[in-house]
Amino acid sequence: IMPEDREISIFPNDFRMITPELVEFIQQAIQYNTRTHEIDSLIMPHDIYYPIPTQQNGIDYSQLRDVIQNLKTVKMSGKSQCDFDLFSGSVNLEKVVLGHGLSSGRFENCTALSSVKMPNVRCVDYRAFQGCKSLECIQLPSAHQISTYAFLDCSKLKVAEAPWVTHLE
Repeated sequence: IMPEDREISIFPNDFRMITPELVEFIQQAIQYNTRTHEIDSLIMPHDIYYPIPTQQNGIDYSQLRDVIQNLKTVKMSGKSQCDFDLFSGSVNLEKVVLGHGLSSGRFENCTALSSVKMPNVRCVDYRAFQGCKSLECIQLPSAHQISTYAFLDCSKLKVAEAPWVTHLE
């Protein structure tokens, strides 16, 4: 997490999956170190899995989502994976760099999003970038599939680099 000109690292090195305890730890670290409106970028650790919140796993991303709504940059490199719409509707989000995985609607209605790099993503799912009205360039060098409505209402999209796509819905 990088608020303005300084960087705060809040992820312990031994975590591989987001748990209720880790979400609480993140939220406390954010509250202790900076005001949430100052957080500009989020760089997710490598190989972290962000599961869908359910009553069974006790995960509540609500405060973390409040932080995410203010972000301008998100980087999820490595094999980090998020299976739900944590970033959907993030109106300040301008740039995204993903390693692997992309679930349906993850960046839906991120109206300021203009640049996306997904070097290892093989499939762009249904409605993944729907409503990203500022999206101009997306790089998908390893993608083999782009699903229906992935770029619905992306009126400024000019460049979509996807040399290996064999299945376009």
